[in-house]
Amino acid sequence: MYSASSMHYYVYMKMGLPYALHRKEVNMTTLANAFKIMFVRHPFERLVSFFEDKTRRSVSTGRYFYHKYWNNVMIKYRGVGNVDTTKDLITFEEFVDLLLSTEPKHYDLHWQLYAHRCEPCLVPYDFVGTLEDVPVMYRALGLPDGSQLWANKGPSDTKDMTLAYFTSLPKSKVEMLYSIYAMDFAMFNYSAHEYLSAAKDSTIAT
Repeated sequence: MYSASSMHYYVYMKMGLPYALHRKEVNMTTLANAFKIMFVRHPFERLVSFFEDKTRRSVSTGRYFYHKYWNNVMIKYRGVGNVDTTKDLITFEEFVDLLLSTEPKHYDLHWQLYAHRCEPCLVPYDFVGTLEDVPVMYRALGLPDGSQLWANKGPSDTKDMTLAYFTSLPKSKVEMLYSIYAMDFAMFNYSAHEYLSAAKDSTIAT
């Protein structure tokens, strides 16, 4: 199974494609002449995938995020910090609380809005798609279909896992989270209906 980071490495490094975290890092002439690609995924599924990868699966990256974010989250919501990173894990709701209490412009790039990170309204992308569209993009570039990159991952698995996480959240928090990512939902025609329905009933009238 390939991680998201190794997938990025394969696509951009192995195949010599230009990659930058921000449009300003790219020479505009290069940008104009390049085949510009943007991959998106459901905003909520993206958050859960990150949470699972960086707090449950990877010890090394988990420690990095613990020192950068999770320790402060535990101090804020539990009143304790400097705990054992291999045993004391933040909950998904605590992660969501971090998002709800932070200005989106200060988000880490791993959960930053596509609207802010990739600037789709400013960059004339040649191809915008989901991971399931990768074979189509590869064929358009005359490359191998790259199907081995996600051979062990399925969209239904990610969706089921996301629904499971969202059943633990109050609907009010899901609604607030949706309002933050509303632009991403609208731009790429995603729906939050299933996740709002899966959330726990809110005591706040909506």
